[in-house]
Amino acid sequence: MKILIYLALAGMFITSCSVFQMSQKQKQEFNNFSVKGKTVYYKDKPMAILQKITYSKENENVVKEMNFSFVGDKSQEHMTTMINFLSYRHQDSEIEVEIDIQNEQITL
Repeated sequence: MKILIYLALAGMFITSCSVFQMSQKQKQEFNNFSVKGKTVYYKDKPMAILQKITYSKENENVVKEMNFSFVGDKSQEHMTTMINFLSYRHQDSEIEVEIDIQNEQITL
């Protein structure tokens, strides 16, 4: 019985360490982002601009949405991290990033 308890505790310890490491890695990646005015930068290059803030009612709650227009590079490789960064900064808001597809080669 003691062995099972020790194994469970060891498993919880290992799991919590990996979550902590992932959290630390994400925070380090957040250091590459900055905000000046309404613009979000990644390593001093603009990535997104705040376009509007909207409020809506879902069920009994009022929800704040922040809509950004993406102005970064076409690869969009840091898009997910930027959304996580903005969600971390504005925990009371839903974050939306719009990409203009007028000049993009996108097929459905």
